[in-house]
Amino acid sequence: MTKFLQIFLDASLYLLLIPLLFGSALSLVSHRNKSLVVIYFGFFAQVIGGGIGIIIHELSHLIVALLFRHQIKGVALLRIPRPNDGDTSLGYVQHAWQTTSLYQRSGNFFIGVAPLIGGTVALVALTRWLVPPIFAWGQSLATGVATTAPRDLVWWKDLIWGGLLTNLTLGGFSPSPPAPDH
Repeated sequence: MTKFLQIFLDASLYLLLIPLLFGSALSLVSHRNKSLVVIYFGFFAQVIGGGIGIIIHELSHLIVALLFRHQIKGVALLRIPRPNDGDTSLGYVQHAWQTTSLYQRSGNFFIGVAPLIGGTVALVALTRWLVPPIFAWGQSLATGVATTAPRDLVWWKDLIWGGLLTNLTLGGFSPSPPAPDH
């Protein structure tokens, strides 16, 4: 039973706690960056600068809503809003759930935090794919066996990675307004 408990605690730490903490920090940075982008470049710059992040954000909501067996009523992974009409939504997942189901009601919490986990997973996957030396260095820091900073990077992969990271953090980590109760 002790081994099971250790596996459960490790899984909770690596699959929930660390991504939620990392994602929450990124959410704060994302919100500030998005505000600055809108101030300096206009409202629509956030669609261009954060489109991939917005898509991952909405896909995260959608996947978790499906896992909790919510009824999907509408999805827009990326859309052009009409801010002059008060429409500022860059994407959405409209879903319904049975209020009598504890499973489906509790799913709303996980649907809400899904972009923090989905965005974190996307950032880690992109880093591992495009810049493996930075991924390996990050792993060494996480395990407490720090190695020297990576030196064998490829400039064009670094450039793509930096652009995608910026796009993800601009569009993927901002919190969504809570879904209305029914």
